[in-house]
Amino acid sequence: MIRSVCLAGLLGLAGCVIDSKVDEINLDLPEQQVIVDTGTWKLTDEGRMPAVECAGMPGICADRVDMWCGAEDVCQATCGTGTCEIEVAVALWNTINLEQEATQLAQLDGQPLQTVTIDEVTFTVSDNTLNVPSPPLTVSVAPSGVMSVGGRNSDEVGVIPALEPGQTVGEEKIELTPAGQSVLSERMRDYQTPFNLVVGSTVTLRAGEQVPSGRLKADLKVSAHANTGL
Repeated sequence: MIRSVCLAGLLGLAGCVIDSKVDEINLDLPEQQVIVDTGTWKLTDEGRMPAVECAGMPGICADRVDMWCGAEDVCQATCGTGTCEIEVAVALWNTINLEQEATQLAQLDGQPLQTVTIDEVTFTVSDNTLNVPSPPLTVSVAPSGVMSVGGRNSDEVGVIPALEPGQTVGEEKIELTPAGQSVLSERMRDYQTPFNLVVGSTVTLRAGEQVPSGRLKADLKVSAHANTGL
């Protein structure tokens, strides 16, 4: 808000001092929880991935995918270096509706935000019972109908690094991509349009490797502030 304070007459001086201040509001997002749960993949109960020869036999891996991974909607089987490999698509998302979640935005009465500044994006891992290293998890923003990393009009923000089995993490900053801060700022500046915060990866299971079990629970937090121009 722009305030004009005239000192002439009050102090017997000529002229006025203009005190310009743009109103600023907190725009922190509520913590967003993501859970990587291998139980939903319905993997084989064998201790290690079986070695199935596939060289020169197109289609054999795809025909047998349900033997190793019962979640057909997230698993694909391909022929790797002579044996079958399973690729598990990890896709987790939360829909962000700033107009409903950030109550301070009500004062704008639909007027646009001037700027949104991302102060930091952090993550914590409070529960990790995975028996194998977790994959790096890509964090993206996307339109509300997009639920996978790399989907149409999605933009990468940063990456949660791979963790060792059982490793937990206190609050740490996510390393943002070169454009990560700006793409997240633009999504949040358009506060009347809901968007998805998407976390995803691809887990590749090869012959002889330990079959994953357990789960990992992470919480994402976006700290930001906005200038309203009011």
